[in-house]
Amino acid sequence: MEIFHSEETWSLSVLALDDKRLGKQRLECIQILLSLSGIINIWEIPKYIHNHPVTLLWKGNEDYLLSYTTACIIEWGNRGYKNTKCISAFHDMRAITGDYPVKGKPSFITADFIQSHKIKLYSKNPLFYAKYKPE
Repeated sequence: MEIFHSEETWSLSVLALDDKRLGKQRLECIQILLSLSGIINIWEIPKYIHNHPVTLLWKGNEDYLLSYTTACIIEWGNRGYKNTKCISAFHDMRAITGDYPVKGKPSFITADFIQSHKIKLYSKNPLFYAKYKPE
């Protein structure tokens, strides 16, 4: 489980994802947001997600993750895929939690963090992510 931030902004990071990764990002982001919001009965969230290091990393940065999640859902639809389950869970969550106050980019998203995500993406699909090949 990982929230890939391989570019300077979340919007560019979402656009850079291959279809497989983008599809997984939508689901994992929603699961993390639901877990962080304390909403566990709307969707069947695997128990390991509540204490997963990625979930804990995003605690306190839900605003940024919500923006990233929204971009993932929109881009998935733009690529011609359906979002039925994700949209339903997303709307249920937003109806209960509302919008998180926007604080900006989390401090842990540094140049090193971004570079590490580029390397991880390259290892998952070297052909698609050739531009991220480590030197």
